[in-house]
Amino acid sequence: VVASATQGFALALSAFDFAPGDVLLTSSDDYVSNQLMYLSLAKRRGVRVVRAPDAPEGGVDVDAFDALLRSARPKIAALTWIPTNSGLVQPAAEIGARCRAAGVPYLLDACQAVGQIAVDFRALQCDYLSTTARKFLRGPRGIGVLLVSDEALARGDAPLLVDMRGARWTE
Repeated sequence: VVASATQGFALALSAFDFAPGDVLLTSSDDYVSNQLMYLSLAKRRGVRVVRAPDAPEGGVDVDAFDALLRSARPKIAALTWIPTNSGLVQPAAEIGARCRAAGVPYLLDACQAVGQIAVDFRALQCDYLSTTARKFLRGPRGIGVLLVSDEALARGDAPLLVDMRGARWTE
């Protein structure tokens, strides 16, 4: 549980030690706060942000995304499942399957999906899923959730900065 979905998304991104030239693969329809984080990573860490092209019918082109997973070798792939205000529903589970097959960690922004459509974390095959208690769950502001897969935990993924809620002081 975190203060917002955006904070959860940022915590997931901070689990990666980005170096100049690392690739973050995304779409052109990601939430503006996420896009701003990508631009910050590009400016401060030299990360190359690659946006997969859209399919003719709208939404990210899954085959093009898959080709970029293999050719660009991204450190992480990130997607907004249902972008704000457009009605678009991205093929989140298909992208998850492609990321899993390519061995690329996958971060999914599900703020507009949770509470509106069925969400099966395992079926999405994402390593991270961020969402909020408000919107379709009708909760208050100030509550976000970041789900982390067993695979990410087994890799030892951890946010860059933790506090006493995210770690235990032992001595």
